[in-house]
Parts: sequence; structure tokens; C-alpha cells
Amino acid sequence: MDPVSSQLLEMLYVIWGRISYLAGVPVQQFGEWAWRHTSYYLLSPEISLLVGLGIICLIEIFSKRDNFLVVCWVAIISLLGNLMMTIHMMYYTSRYFGYGLGTWWGGLETIDPYALMFKQLMDWGDIMIILALIGYKTLKKYRVEFIIIMLAGTIAYELMVGSSDLL
Repeated sequence: MDPVSSQLLEMLYVIWGRISYLAGVPVQQFGEWAWRHTSYYLLSPEISLLVGLGIICLIEIFSKRDNFLVVCWVAIISLLGNLMMTIHMMYYTSRYFGYGLGTWWGGLETIDPYALMFKQLMDWGDIMIILALIGYKTLKKYRVEFIIIMLAGTIAYELMVGSSDLL
């Protein structure tokens, strides 16, 4: 191997190492944050979905044209983010805390395998419904409002599935 190609290979190796380090730092910092603020971490999937819902509401309020496709893809991205947070929570709780985390926020939220499974099931169901709605041309009016109501209902159902006391 000539010296130029070995230097190029070494430079690419160093660049790849720096990129992988920079990509791993936010994940490590999020894990440390989750360890310090466990009660907020348990509500992070719902908070991320609420942020997506807020973005959709802002798009609907300040846009002057029909933006159903944009809203659908923002909703799908926020639901996938919610799903990834739930999967991370499943991994994190089973690895560090055991399978039952217990009750937080005075009985508001309990994380157990049952709640995590139903949260993921609701996310997948909403993603499939939104993908089916993209091609549905019969519904002309109130399409974005339906997405908003569906995401708000998903947040409510996810809080209800994880609640300790329903009555």
C-alpha cells in the first residue's frame, strides 16, 4: 500500500471515529438525564408526542393552504419518535430497573411491560391509520383536524394505559 492511500485510510478512520463519538454523545447524555430525572423520563414519550401535536397545530393555524400531506408526515414522524422513546424505555427499564418500575407522580404513571406493549400497539395502529388516510380522497373537509384529535386521543390513551388507578 502506498503512503498516500494509507494516510487517506488513516484520515478516514479518524473522521469516522469522531463522527461515531459525536453521534453517541447525545444518547449517553439522554441516558444520564433519564437516570437523574426518572419521573420525567417516564412521561417522555407522551411529551414528545405532545410536541409533535403542537407543531401540527401551528402548521394548521399559520398555513393558508391545504397541508394534509405535511401534517400526515409530521404526525408519522412524531409517532415514530414516540415509538422509539417507548422502545428505549423498555430497554432502559428492563436493563437498569427490572421489569416493574413502580409508581411515579403520585400514582399517575406506572411503567410495566403491559403499559409499554399497549403504548407501542397504539403507536403502530395510529401510523397504519394515517398511512391509510393519505390515499383516502373521499374525505375533503376536516382532515387535519382528524389527525389532531387522533393524536390528542393517543396521548390520553397512553396516559390511561400507564395509570395506576383508573377510578
